[in-house]
Amino acid sequence: MNLKLKFLSLILFFFQFGCNDGPIFQVTDDGDTIAPIVTITYPANSSILSDTITISAFAFDDRALVKTTLYLDDSLIAVKNDTPFTLSHEWITNETPEDIFRTIWATAEDSAGNFNQTKPVRVFINNEDNQDPVGLFLYPYSGQTVAGEVTILINATDNESIEFINLFINGDSVSHIVQEPFTHTWDTQTYPDDQIYEIHAIIEDKSGNSSIIGPIGVNVDNIDPIDVTPPMGTIYAPASMSTVSGLVNINISAYDNSDEYPLANINVNGIIICQDLLHPYTCQWNTSEFDDGINIINAELTDGSGNSRALYPISVNLNNYGITDSIPPSVVIFSPATNETINGIVPILARADDLYGINRVEYYINHNHVGNQTSIDGALYIYDWDTQNNIEDGEHIIYCIAFDSYENHTQTQPFAVNVDNIDNEIPSGYILSPSAGQTVEGFVPIQVVATDNDQIDIVQVMINGAYVNQDATPLDYFHEYLWDTEQEGDDLEYQIYAIIRDLSGNAYNTPSITVTVNNNLIPNFDLIPPVVSLQEPTSFQVLSGIVNIVSFAVDNWGISHLEILINDVIETTITDNIFDYEWDTTIYSDGSVHSIQVIAYDIHNNHTSTQPIIVSTVQE
Repeated sequence: MNLKLKFLSLILFFFQFGCNDGPIFQVTDDGDTIAPIVTITYPANSSILSDTITISAFAFDDRALVKTTLYLDDSLIAVKNDTPFTLSHEWITNETPEDIFRTIWATAEDSAGNFNQTKPVRVFINNEDNQDPVGLFLYPYSGQTVAGEVTILINATDNESIEFINLFINGDSVSHIVQEPFTHTWDTQTYPDDQIYEIHAIIEDKSGNSSIIGPIGVNVDNIDPIDVTPPMGTIYAPASMSTVSGLVNINISAYDNSDEYPLANINVNGIIICQDLLHPYTCQWNTSEFDDGINIINAELTDGSGNSRALYPISVNLNNYGITDSIPPSVVIFSPATNETINGIVPILARADDLYGINRVEYYINHNHVGNQTSIDGALYIYDWDTQNNIEDGEHIIYCIAFDSYENHTQTQPFAVNVDNIDNEIPSGYILSPSAGQTVEGFVPIQVVATDNDQIDIVQVMINGAYVNQDATPLDYFHEYLWDTEQEGDDLEYQIYAIIRDLSGNAYNTPSITVTVNNNLIPNFDLIPPVVSLQEPTSFQVLSGIVNIVSFAVDNWGISHLEILINDVIETTITDNIFDYEWDTTIYSDGSVHSIQVIAYDIHNNHTSTQPIIVSTVQE
């Protein structure tokens, strides 16, 4: 056996044992004993088909293939007597009864009469849309507490297109939404407060299939509750454990959950020195009226609802007579933590205490002095470290030194932190609208949901792999680009995806979808003629004066114009929607006979004529 025959034998073995469309051999013995190869290449066995599909078969022979045939059930639908050996047929499945199985098979014959036949491929016809739409509530989420005007946002998709969405709150229909974005503005202030409301929606597609999404439950809370929260505040001057003398200003900060500032009472060692103090809160303390040593300052806040709170007291060292100090302060850094990974602007928080007061706290990074801080809140000190200002990613050493009023000082234990300002986490997202497989027209909003661990920079929409030359506009819940499909080719498929980029340059390509543009709803080919009738006058009627000729015409794609013929000559052409014409019969002789006929033309120039009627005219 030569090399070619060995190769063909291997091919025959593969198709016999490895394919569903395995050959059935019928071999004649005239020198050529190898039957041709034939297989159905499309559709696959058990496929579900709709619309127009291309049935294709492939045949091959080692010598000469003379005929390939293609069958649908028992009917021959295609035959080919020459090369190439690919045979195809366009099958309009819409002309086949719905929800039935059909059988496709093919045969091949070579010049020696060897014959082969495929195993039948069984397919199911399903042109009717019986697939329900799907959707979900993007906002609000179940269990959320809402107030004021709330935008209810629904994501809905269908294998064809969405017809409408009916939105219900507590079983009452509140909105009929017919176009994207599927949103409804709900004014919760028109509903009773402090109640849970059930929200659900019914989504229906163009074929009448429907599905229910939800319900979700949200709590409406528009009325402020009774104020039972006491005010908050702190004593920020003088600094805790500072040394003071003479006239000292005691300053506090205070706030309340209401819109009004609370009143403050300030006392030293339990003795009130300022009462019903108003914002801004400054109380002057004459220390000469108190003994040197540790004195305790406190304050009490009271809001308009009568809620009160005593602030955290501070201790100061009163030194009106020059007591010397040789004891160093205490200091500790409590944020960030040892070996913590940080980025951006990082507050370095320290607490420093001294019997006679802290003068300053010096901060050091990598053993370099970067700045000083005086107290911002009692014994609390802070330095904001901008790790993005010429700071390399990696390990850095932090410590600080606290100085008291007598320059006694204490250094914290140095520790390491890890700076990581490089964002290498890619964003994510998806195309919210339009839906995959949707047919679109006119101006189409392409909506892209984009998220990132830091911040989205831009969203670029790509159509058929080309950038649309305009970044998508950021809105509340998605980015949007308005696509003018009138600039695109009609009845074509377009692939859409988006490139999402964050501020660090990380990029993500969303999964692509394919839509069909169909702006020209009028077909280029129409064989159906219009319907036309002549309603007035009637045949054999005797007419005089000005007579109204009334016609009726209708077409599946529209009427272009009507021609009214008198005596087989065009009397007038009507292009309006009202097919009436006032005919002047006074120009004809008394007792004359005339024929009237109407011809209607549609927009594809198909036309229909009425049967002529005969009338006579008289002159009064």
